[in-house]
Amino acid sequence: MARQTTFHRALIEPNLVFGIDRLAFVLLLIGSIALIMVLKQWWTLVISALLYVALRFVFRADPLFMRVYAQYSAEADRYEPFVRALPGRGGRRAGRGKGTLC
Repeated sequence: MARQTTFHRALIEPNLVFGIDRLAFVLLLIGSIALIMVLKQWWTLVISALLYVALRFVFRADPLFMRVYAQYSAEADRYEPFVRALPGRGGRRAGRGKGTLC
């Protein structure tokens, strides 16, 4: 008898709220509310709406954008992303290549 493991989609797919990542949505919401309260101008809603639409396009192309960006920014001080003439991985650790999430 073969062993079967079920995968629950809720554990694999990213948490999206209104089409963007939950953290990005919360930051956008807090930032837009803060701008409205500080500047007391309603045109900041237009800027927030445009930023929301831009984030929707980004997350429609890559739903894991926040994870990949967080990993790249965490690894930024450990390697140079430029090509070197020297052999090797350019200072990257094993398993930390372009496009990997592990």
